Amino acid sequence: MIDGVVGYVGGINIGDEYMGTHRKITPWRDTHLRVTGSAVLGLQEQFVKDWYSASREKAVFTEKYRAMFFKHTETQALGGNIGMQIISSGPDGATEQIKRAIIKIISSAQNDVFIQTPYYIPDQAFTEAILTAAMSGVKVSVMLPGIPDKKMVYQVTKSSIQALLDCGARVYLYPGFLHAKMVVADDGIATIGICNMDMRSFQHHYEVNCMIYDSATAKKCREIFEADAVESLELTRESFAERSIISKMGEQVFRLFTPLL
Repeated sequence: MIDGVVGYVGGINIGDEYMGTHRKITPWRDTHLRVTGSAVLGLQEQFVKDWYSASREKAVFTEKYRAMFFKHTETQALGGNIGMQIISSGPDGATEQIKRAIIKIISSAQNDVFIQTPYYIPDQAFTEAILTAAMSGVKVSVMLPGIPDKKMVYQVTKSSIQALLDCGARVYLYPGFLHAKMVVADDGIATIGICNMDMRSFQHHYEVNCMIYDSATAKKCREIFEADAVESLELTRESFAERSIISKMGEQVFRLFTPLL
C-alpha cells in the first residue's frame, strides 16, 4: 500500500526470478493488480492485522496509528465504479474464505471458468466443484506451468491432471513458469491474488485475494488467459497418457505427501 491510496496485490514478489532473469526458470509469467479507491482500505486493514500478528505491537490499534494508516478514508480512498472485495484466509481461522469464494465462483458459472495457478493440489471439495462444473457443460480451462520451480510439488500437480481431462476440462501448460493466481467466470466475476489452488494455501498460509465484480475487468482477465493459451501446449488424454512409466509412478508416490504440500 502507498499512502493509503494505492494498493497492489497478486503473485509478484521481490526477486530476480520475477523479472525473468532466473537461469533455468524462464520465462516467468505473473499477474498483479493495482487497486485504487475504497478497496485499498481492505488491503490496508489486512496489513495492520498481519503487522500485529508478526509483532504483537498493540500500538497499531491506537488512534495515532488509525489516523496514519486510514487518513484518506473520506477523500482519495473513496470512489470508483468497480465492485471489489478484499478477502483473506489463514491458519488463524477455520473458514477458508478464499477457497470457499473460488468454489462459489466455479459452482455458479453457467458458461465458462478459466483458472491460472502455479500449483494445483486441490482438496476433495475443490475437486468436486471443478468436476461437477465440467460435467454440467461449463467449459473449464486450467493453465499450469510447463517448467516447475518445485519438482516434487509439480509431480503432485501432474497427478491431478488426469481427472481434469477425463471430465472434459481443457488443460494448458505455459511454456515457462506460470506464477499467476487468477480465476474468472462468465465474463462477470474474477479473482486475482496470492492464493494458489492447493490445500496448503487454502489452510495453512496467510493469503489475500481481490474479488472483482465487473464484466469489463472479467473479460480482460479472460483475454489474458486466452493470450497465454496461444503460447501454451494444450494437453489431451492421448498426449498426457504418453508420459513415461517413471513419471506416472512418481506422481502417485508423491501424491501420498499431498497433505504436507
